[in-house]
Amino acid sequence: MENSRQSVALNDDQLLQAIACVVDGKTATYVSGPITTGQHFINWYVHAGFRLGHGSEAYLEALRRDVVAVNQKMIAEVTRQTRGTGRLVIEPATLEVNGWGQTDYVSFWLKVIDTFASEMVMVPQWQYSLGCCAEFRHAIDGGLTVKDHRGEHIDRATGMNMLLDAAKDIEARGRDFEFLIKLAARLSRFADQH
Repeated sequence: MENSRQSVALNDDQLLQAIACVVDGKTATYVSGPITTGQHFINWYVHAGFRLGHGSEAYLEALRRDVVAVNQKMIAEVTRQTRGTGRLVIEPATLEVNGWGQTDYVSFWLKVIDTFASEMVMVPQWQYSLGCCAEFRHAIDGGLTVKDHRGEHIDRATGMNMLLDAAKDIEARGRDFEFLIKLAARLSRFADQH
């Protein structure tokens, strides 16, 4: 058999099967944290990102360096702490699928949460990320226990208040940026749906 370096496109079901090779049912802790957005993104965008053409090579390179890398380190640290307690942990930050956008990732990770998660741990500043907000709501609606990185319980009301506070913060800091105002409005709508 010849060793081939061709990439193979896997669908959601195949990726779920791969996880099932390691995780037996709803026994895992899912770590939810911002990857391409979050408070690091807001800070970066207000100070530097807005100057770059949205979606340009320079924008994407700076986003990866100044936001994604920082967020991945934070997720990795919370994951290490959580694994240190002996729990089996699923963290989404290391999965990168060519051609996937935010909608694809959120859809897939919600399936993972449904299939494998018994609880969720939220990384600091999660409330600034629409993806994390979707995961939080999904976990709460599904009856999962949700905690912060220190182990403190986050109930629905507390989480929704955190979303509203994040939206207000974004509005205050991003009033000159239509893009950020729209993000704040989406977070507010998310919180109002409870």
